[in-house]
Amino acid sequence: MRILIDSSSPLLLPFVISLVIIVMMVLFSFVYFGAIAIDYVYSGFFLSLLISTGVSALIQFFKSELRSKDAAIEQLSNTDPLTGLTNRRHFFELARHEFQLAKRENNSLCMVLITLDNLSEVNNQSGQLRGDQLLNMLAVKCKDVLRANDLLARYSGNEFVILLYGCLESHTDTVISRLKEQVSILNRETIKFNMRADIELKATCLTKDISTFDDLIKALKGQITHA
Repeated sequence: MRILIDSSSPLLLPFVISLVIIVMMVLFSFVYFGAIAIDYVYSGFFLSLLISTGVSALIQFFKSELRSKDAAIEQLSNTDPLTGLTNRRHFFELARHEFQLAKRENNSLCMVLITLDNLSEVNNQSGQLRGDQLLNMLAVKCKDVLRANDLLARYSGNEFVILLYGCLESHTDTVISRLKEQVSILNRETIKFNMRADIELKATCLTKDISTFDDLIKALKGQITHA
């Protein structure tokens, strides 16, 4: 197994500094003690110190690599592989936290559900690759209407969900209007592929009657579709 430590490694600088110090100690010993220093070298003092420093640096290197890989694995487990958006499981984790925060601070919170109604039709007529392309294009259009702190996730195979924290119902209506505009733009772009996106939009906001996050999801699913 080959181990590479590049210039960006946080361990490179301390490792080099330790090596320089050891080399300087060896040179200092030879300069001031002459041949007597040979006994120290061969006695293993400096060799042991060098090995100890190297092993310590390698251990720290592997720990750093493991942390990086763990972070990458966690990122993959939280992401939808097709669109790169937050996946359903991680969305529920984040959304439940935001829901509890909104309840505790008496803040507003709204959700929007976007359903691509004709995804099966596109898959059957143009193939799944075209269907996946349409989903990705729709995801990009959804991102274009959101604030930096809004949460967009892939909710299911043909559904996306948006969590709007600190958002009044009037702003939710604005988001829905912008989504419709973006879908119109999308459908002009997909004419050349002989496909279009037929979407259904539903929205709901946190009210005093909603006591749990599951209640909010049920309320969202039961909303009348925005034409």
